[in-house]
Amino acid sequence: MFPFIQHGNVCRFVAFQLDELKKGDIVLFRNDRQQLVAHRLVNFSTTGGVRVFLFRGDTNIAIDSPVQENQLLGKLISIKKRKYTIKTDGWAARVWGWLILYISPIRIFLNKYTRRRMYVERL
Repeated sequence: MFPFIQHGNVCRFVAFQLDELKKGDIVLFRNDRQQLVAHRLVNFSTTGGVRVFLFRGDTNIAIDSPVQENQLLGKLISIKKRKYTIKTDGWAARVWGWLILYISPIRIFLNKYTRRRMYVERL
């Protein structure tokens, strides 16, 4: 979820009702390999009576494997950075979420930037 969430940030997740979820919300879930993942909600649907959720990290190009309702654990409500706290229902967080969801060149740029950064850190 870089750069919105960075190493050392403290994230606060809370329980939520499914009807509260909106596109752009960051949700903590357990993926198929039982790993904890916090990614942004891209879309959701109901197929055969089963709700399915699609998530993607802010720097990821591809969408994650579909997630079912029973895999969802919490919704991000705040990020504590060194000197301040960002509330995810504030205007800045909402604008960032909208940009990441709907302006794909930003996501592509961030993907390339993080790949280059990880490559340099390995050297």
